[in-house]
Amino acid sequence: MDHVQPEAGRNGGDSLGEAAEVGLRITGFDTSGAVRSLQEWLVGREELQGRVRPVVRAPVPGAMGSTADMLVVALGHGGAATATASVLISWIRRQRGKISVTAKRPDGAEITLTADHVRGLAQEDIQPLVGRLAEALDGGELGNLRGEAKANGGTAT
Repeated sequence: MDHVQPEAGRNGGDSLGEAAEVGLRITGFDTSGAVRSLQEWLVGREELQGRVRPVVRAPVPGAMGSTADMLVVALGHGGAATATASVLISWIRRQRGKISVTAKRPDGAEITLTADHVRGLAQEDIQPLVGRLAEALDGGELGNLRGEAKANGGTAT
């Protein structure tokens, strides 16, 4: 996530004021298809409509065009962090293969969720994880995700 830094206050035309933005990068198989899929899931939530925008990288030499390689979500108020966390967990649980989503906060902190780990969670563990992830996305302590996600480039244990 080094070549694109989410910018505070940019929100794709919505007037949300100085909403904090979180960048979402997907790694794994068919990344461009996964970015489009996650974007559809995110904008499908009422709380996130007008808050999600793709970030398009310039095409590499020989490529047929540009593709979005990450998404930016303007969190702000109104439950957007909880909605984003809920969608991320629901979406990644339904993905096949080795895929991960890394969220980068404006302060540079990163949280990585992997499909292998999230798919293995018991149903009763999902809602608490949504709450802890929402808090972390919204600038809270990353330590609340111990054993469930990677934070700041290392495993939070």
